[in-house]
Amino acid sequence: MAKRLNLCQATLAVIASTVGGGIICIPYAMTTAGFLNGAMINLLTIAILMYCTHLYIRAMDMFGLRSISELCYMCFGRYSVYMINGLLVFVFFGYLIMFQILFSNLATSVVLHSGIVSKDGLIKEKSFIADILSHR
Repeated sequence: MAKRLNLCQATLAVIASTVGGGIICIPYAMTTAGFLNGAMINLLTIAILMYCTHLYIRAMDMFGLRSISELCYMCFGRYSVYMINGLLVFVFFGYLIMFQILFSNLATSVVLHSGIVSKDGLIKEKSFIADILSHR
């Protein structure tokens, strides 16, 4: 059986994945929305997420539950567990696809601007770069 993460290790893994996405996405969002609008949107999002997390943790403490699936089951029944886990799979899959598209765009522009490969070369195909980045 694989070794499970403790609370500190799991928290650091979630923070690392969030910071990794933020390093790539937040600067683009801030330049698109403008600094003031971007800062206000970020602060509003932080406030909403903190309040939702507070409600989630309070409900779990009140009912002695350990996961969001248990909370969904208690509140909405058996099918809500499938819905919330399906939603999580969809979100994480979309997150991975977004990173592959973003990195293929970045890799294409870096390689084409470096002068190593001509614009008519194989490296211009984004699907080729996404395949290279997705394999170990």
